[in-house]
Amino acid sequence: MVSSIFSPGPEANAIKQAFPGLRGGEQECEIILCTVHVMRTWISKIYEKKTRETMVLAMHKITKIGCKQLLQEAINTCPISIIKNYIRRNYTDNVHQWALWARQHSPLLLQVTSTNALESYHSELKRTSSRTHGLIGKRVFFLHCFFLVFSSPNFSLFLHYFL
Repeated sequence: MVSSIFSPGPEANAIKQAFPGLRGGEQECEIILCTVHVMRTWISKIYEKKTRETMVLAMHKITKIGCKQLLQEAINTCPISIIKNYIRRNYTDNVHQWALWARQHSPLLLQVTSTNALESYHSELKRTSSRTHGLIGKRVFFLHCFFLVFSSPNFSLFLHYFL
């Protein structure tokens, strides 16, 4: 089933529309957050340097236990309560979406951790098409929202989020 820290947004609705088998349990889909966008968000939202560095270490930890320990350490040692609450609210229940340990099943997912290639393709598609041909708007939004990588028996999905 599709799960996300951002309930129900246009991205989640786009996934459900594109893959109707998800509703009935016929397909599985993982939502994986773009590491580049997560890091950019952390730079602005987790402005306490030591806490942010601990979160980056947690992201790159190759084990779930190690990642969760570092996540808890970031929360426990953070001197700013607003940042602590931000981390608890947005990153404790969805570690599998942003941490690299959750991508160990796929060498491709470990190598391609951002949506930059998709964004480049989307930009070129927008540049070379016109509004008269109907490619701009909702159809391109779907391309921009997700990038499918077929790995293991499940679809793995990079969602482009600006937190």
